[in-house]
Amino acid sequence: YPNPSNGDFNLQYTGVDGLGTIEVFDLTGRAVYSEQAQMISGATHTMSLSKLAQGQYSLRLTVNGTRSQQNLMVR
Repeated sequence: YPNPSNGDFNLQYTGVDGLGTIEVFDLTGRAVYSEQAQMISGATHTMSLSKLAQGQYSLRLTVNGTRSQQNLMVR
């Protein structure tokens, strides 16, 4: 949240604690952002994608082998 955004997103995490990989892909499937972060259930992780061009992206979060995906809109 917020989604859409100017590029600053908050990721509210509710899964099992662990080291996570956050990846963002453009519509062609090209990775445009990647980071590793300690994910803690109930915590909010903030990330800035403001350097990306306006458009739709796909965020993929992998923690302890569990993967989730969410669409993002940068305006």
